[in-house]
Amino acid sequence: MNLTQIKISKNRQVPESFTFYHLRMTNKTYWIGLLLACFTVCSSAYDPPPPTISSQELPQPLKDLWVKNLPDLGPYGHCAAAWDSRTNGEKMAFKCDMYVRLSAEGARRAMAHCREDSLKRGIKAPCQVIE
Repeated sequence: MNLTQIKISKNRQVPESFTFYHLRMTNKTYWIGLLLACFTVCSSAYDPPPPTISSQELPQPLKDLWVKNLPDLGPYGHCAAAWDSRTNGEKMAFKCDMYVRLSAEGARRAMAHCREDSLKRGIKAPCQVIE
């Protein structure tokens, strides 16, 4: 059976130029599947930005470290910090990543180093990128 013999509603015949490609493109499930696939690809590539904190909100010991490392950071370097106590230096984590080519990469690396250090020190507060 060829496509010219297929009947469509109201007894109209399919034109000669009508192909299987047209049948597939008009199928609603095809378009829904295509949209779901695009959504899955786009949503899996999304990486939310890390939490940030202003340098004025840091405890004084971390603020001193921030000021000390600020000239070496360059345009793309970032620092991250976490602390449970504003006075106890053992309950503070501060890590910087300076020599990177992309700002987002610097932030990701600083967060990773800060998380490692905060786990070693037993700090429960989350790491935050310093702005």
